[in-house]
Parts: sequence; C-alpha cells; structure tokens
Amino acid sequence: MRKSASLLFAFSLLAVGYLLGSTNSLSPASLWAQDDGNATNAVSQDTLDKIAAARNALQDAHDALVSEGLYKPATKGLNPIDILAGGVNAQADLEAGVGVDPGTFAALYAGLAIDEVAEQLGRDAEGRLTYKKRLIQMYPVTRIQKLYQAAGVVTEQNQF
Repeated sequence: MRKSASLLFAFSLLAVGYLLGSTNSLSPASLWAQDDGNATNAVSQDTLDKIAAARNALQDAHDALVSEGLYKPATKGLNPIDILAGGVNAQADLEAGVGVDPGTFAALYAGLAIDEVAEQLGRDAEGRLTYKKRLIQMYPVTRIQKLYQAAGVVTEQNQF
C-alpha cells in the first residue's frame, strides 16, 4: 500500500508539473529583450533635432570623403568613427586580411555589407564570418586607439 501511494504521489506531481509547464501558467508575461513598441520616447524634440543635424553632417562628410577617394566603406550606412577619423579603406583592409575597424566589423556581422563585399562573405566551421575564406578580425588594439584619437573621440587625457 505504501509503495503504491508513493508511486501515485510521484505520478500526480509529474502530471501537475507537466500541465503547469505546458500551459505556461507560472511563466512571466514577457521575457523579451527587444522593445515591445509600448515604450515612450523620452528624447526631447530639441535633442532629436540635434541628432538629425549630426546625421546630416556625417552624411555630408561621408560624401565628401568618398568623392575625394579617402573613404571606401565595405558596409552600407554611416560609420561615424571612420568618417570622423578622415576615412579608411575598409575594402582594401578586407582584401589584405589585416582586420577592419569595429564599426565595419559589427556592420558585416549585422548583414550590412555592400553587394561587392557580400558576394565574398562566408562562414567558417565555427560560424565566424570570413571574406574570401579568410577570417575577418578587428584591427589590432593600437590601430583602434589611433583611429579613435584621429576621430577626436579619445584625447591624450582620456585615453584607454
């Protein structure tokens, strides 16, 4: 009798756990990291205007650097550090396999490569992004520091 009561209790506990788990009755309402669209924008209109002006200025600088041959991006969109630093040749860096700046690295992983570059992208056995079957890496830290200094983001006083 004692053994059958223990088995019945264990089966009941298992059944209740299964039912609670399958109906999500004890789960939190939402665990998404993404915005659910209900959040309000706390940024003032003045700040939004300044952001728009900064973006327009970056676009103008981008266009000027490209027309002067000083900037050859490998990704779509604006890369503020590269633009503020006076341009880089990300396509040549990919070809040489010497690494790319952090903005280009992130944009490549985000699927924002320009068409000519996207044709040559792939993945290695570990799922890392490759260009012409060579692993894409970021610049060495010293080159990233120089890039940020050239962009005026980091000065001698607040250097890494």
